[in-house]
Amino acid sequence: MRRLLRFFVYVTLFLLGSGAVNGSIASDDSQFSEYEIKGAFLYKFAKFTDWPPSCFPDRSAPISLCIFGKDPFGDILNSLKGVQVQGRPLIIKYCTQIEALKECHVVFISASENRRLEEILAALKGLPILTIGEVEGFAQNGGAINFLTKSKKVQFEVNLEAVRRNGLKIGSQLLVVARIVGR
Repeated sequence: MRRLLRFFVYVTLFLLGSGAVNGSIASDDSQFSEYEIKGAFLYKFAKFTDWPPSCFPDRSAPISLCIFGKDPFGDILNSLKGVQVQGRPLIIKYCTQIEALKECHVVFISASENRRLEEILAALKGLPILTIGEVEGFAQNGGAINFLTKSKKVQFEVNLEAVRRNGLKIGSQLLVVARIVGR
């Protein structure tokens, strides 16, 4: 738990500007792996996203973070279970069917699903779901947020059109360090 807390501090400092170098965090020279960095960003993405009130049956309903495809995180996301995000507990789900993703608030689509990406994004289009991927062209093809790893640095891009189309709003704290696509 202490490692997770240190990591959240690290990512928070990044988002506030200290440690940000061209909108990226280096995974090679830091004490955190690529997927520890991506895991912390999943938490931050949920924290800085606003969903329509109709997405939640009541004020205590959880935010569902779903992993679709081969899980590259291992045990990393276990420490996020139950963490409060916007006053709601965060739950982690692992989905194998596209239809199950419609019950999620945040969906991380693993690179293993690259060949089905068009089908997945089409099924989720217009739903209040924050879609996150990690393959070249994900955001340009309708995904909301895409992780890019260049020169061993984790970066991300945001497709504002996809975010708006899904009825979501992303806070400026994220947008200031993101590469924006699809305006």
